[in-house]
Amino acid sequence: MINIFLTPLQELTQFLYWWVIFVPRRLFGWVYDSILAMDEVLVLGETFRLWIAIEPLFGDYGWQGRIIGFLFRFFRVLISLGIYFGILIVGLFCTVVWLVWPVLAILLILQIW
Repeated sequence: MINIFLTPLQELTQFLYWWVIFVPRRLFGWVYDSILAMDEVLVLGETFRLWIAIEPLFGDYGWQGRIIGFLFRFFRVLISLGIYFGILIVGLFCTVVWLVWPVLAILLILQIW
């Protein structure tokens, strides 16, 4: 008799765990993996270190090379941060939509009826 009520309750709790915890954790894992993959391409840490040290670009140790290197790395750091921020915003948006969608669907159904 208890199994009749316990099994649906267990399935409901497993579904809620999957909906509220498992999938958002996977989405944040996707965001983290995407940022790490982009860091292999953009190399933000190394670019930032060389930008702060005002290392010349292409071995031109004159003042022109240092200015060009500074400006190039400055814009590269800005673009890299923009890409990372964009990936983070997309991941947060997907997570919020995932969590809010059932509530909006229920409200829409109640409003129609």
